[in-house]
Amino acid sequence: MAHRIMVVDDEPEIVYLLGEFLAREGFEAIKCNGGKQALEIIKSGAPVDLIVLDGKMPEIDGPTVLAELKRMSCAIPVIMLTGSIDWNVRYKELLGKRCRKVLIKPIDFKILLQEIKKLLPAVS
Repeated sequence: MAHRIMVVDDEPEIVYLLGEFLAREGFEAIKCNGGKQALEIIKSGAPVDLIVLDGKMPEIDGPTVLAELKRMSCAIPVIMLTGSIDWNVRYKELLGKRCRKVLIKPIDFKILLQEIKKLLPAVS
């Protein structure tokens, strides 16, 4: 069974591209257009092995999603994406608190795949 990776971003193009990339790599992508939708899916009990989460989104941003995951005692590992180096400094504070890695946009798919494989070691 393929690992299920949730992609959360407010930019539909990024959600689409990441979803297609993950599918080509043998993963099942759960596509979310924001933090609210992601939290609803997680609260519903849908199985998720890893979350690729945009940091800066309207309504519910990445750090808020991380805080909610912590409140829910949810242990799903998170790779945070950010388009801003300034935000990257803020996210470094979140490392180890559900957030396992921070990557700066534009996304380097090769590096993203390497990080996914580190977090999901059963991936060959």
